[in-house]
Amino acid sequence: MVKKWKGIKEIVEKATKELIETKEDGYLFYSAPEGQKLILLVDIKDLPAWRKEIKDFGIPINGEKNRIFCRGFSDEDEGIVTEGYNPLLELVEEERMGADEIKKRIKEEWKESRLRVQGRKFPRTFEEET
Repeated sequence: MVKKWKGIKEIVEKATKELIETKEDGYLFYSAPEGQKLILLVDIKDLPAWRKEIKDFGIPINGEKNRIFCRGFSDEDEGIVTEGYNPLLELVEEERMGADEIKKRIKEEWKESRLRVQGRKFPRTFEEET
């Protein structure tokens, strides 16, 4: 499941209704519900676009709704995003593996490595020199 919101206005009006809200430092911060994550895509005209997973984003309580403050998982990922950056916010499901899936992958990797060590992983081909 992927939900997308394009532009500051749509993020502020629609995305905030589906996210978890907390009040902190003069902002209302919104984060993803359990089992989901937020991805922010920013497209700046003269620079390459970047796409990052963010922890949350904030809207100033004082009423300015023409910008959002994004916080990532490190200090370098923080910043103000305005409409000029053409923001696109995505809410996506986190990919998690259960214990059975992990066991299955380990078993498959073990079999592949065993065949590779025995020389049976890749078929042997003999080429005749001309």
